[in-house]
Amino acid sequence: MREYSPLFNMSDRMINLLTEISEEVGRVSVVLSGKMNPLLRKENMIKKVYASLAMEESDISFEQIRGFIYGGNPIDNHKDMRVVKNLYEAYDMSFKLNPYSINDLFFAQKMILSGFTIESAEFREDKAENNDRVIFDSNAIPSRFIPGAVRDIFEWYKKAKLHPVIKCAIVYHEFELLQPFAVGNGPLSRLWLDLLLCKWKDIFFCMSVENELYYRIQEYKELTYSIGRPEESDKFIEFILETILFTLKKAQIEEKIPVWGKESDASFTTGDSIKWEMPLGSGMTVNDEKTVGREVSDGSKNTAVNTNNKTSENIFAKRLGNALGNEVLTTNEIMLRLGMTHKPTFRKNYLNPAIEMGLVEMTVPGKPRSRYQKYRKIS
Repeated sequence: MREYSPLFNMSDRMINLLTEISEEVGRVSVVLSGKMNPLLRKENMIKKVYASLAMEESDISFEQIRGFIYGGNPIDNHKDMRVVKNLYEAYDMSFKLNPYSINDLFFAQKMILSGFTIESAEFREDKAENNDRVIFDSNAIPSRFIPGAVRDIFEWYKKAKLHPVIKCAIVYHEFELLQPFAVGNGPLSRLWLDLLLCKWKDIFFCMSVENELYYRIQEYKELTYSIGRPEESDKFIEFILETILFTLKKAQIEEKIPVWGKESDASFTTGDSIKWEMPLGSGMTVNDEKTVGREVSDGSKNTAVNTNNKTSENIFAKRLGNALGNEVLTTNEIMLRLGMTHKPTFRKNYLNPAIEMGLVEMTVPGKPRSRYQKYRKIS
């Protein structure tokens, strides 16, 4: 019997991406050392759930998901609430799964589908008409090959001597090609990609590759249409590697998560002095101690502190402008790109300064809180 070999050819582009990914993993590991707490992981699981569902064209908002996870605030649609609960719980327990186990794959699929009327969480079967003539999508792999193919993929992953990250990308590619289940393939494939990455380096618990995939959803869809042909499969794997690299480059600890783990909007009263964690790559020192608005003995404001705050505003505003690029985006879309979840912090530290500095403008300037409001970068 011929040994299984995935459909790809190692390219120079893949090698260069793997080199960059390794460098970024080293950088992020140092910066995150000692700072990966349960709250940070929870925030990123919420982002993963939101982005993964958004890729399935779900209209559940980030605020709904976060409110439900933190406070149990019900989501209007009971089905949506069940979807969020199931996927969040699957991410929460994924570190306990064996990434090479078909039984664990079934278990994760059953978790995602829990509470829904689904005939089976087993591998899909080709449909049969009343006359028992088997029919299937011409673009789909016939179902009789699925069990053996999944088993071969897992065995290959365990034995292959390739870099772990490219093996993760290849497994994701194979899942997208096979579409092994009748429903739920997208969220399950992304869950398994996350699981494999986290098994390789635990820093991926604290970042969301799903977010970056969602940012690039159109390119992602175009590539999946042609998946299965050698050259197109290589492009898809390169795309996944790029996505992982961009996720690492954007990796950050948000300023709203203080070191003691209690959530805050990073807006402190006069005289407060706290230690807080700044976004990585912002040009500021992580875990730097800031004194906010402290008054000196003569009653005047500390000039150094005010200058420091102004510098922070400039940095945040420029980061927002870079996140916008040449696109016109909503508040939620910009926050997703920045990896932020707390809207008051975003408005106070990023959006308002950027507008005041003339870097960003509203598409509906007369109604700042309009539901149709979007923002564009001023050239």
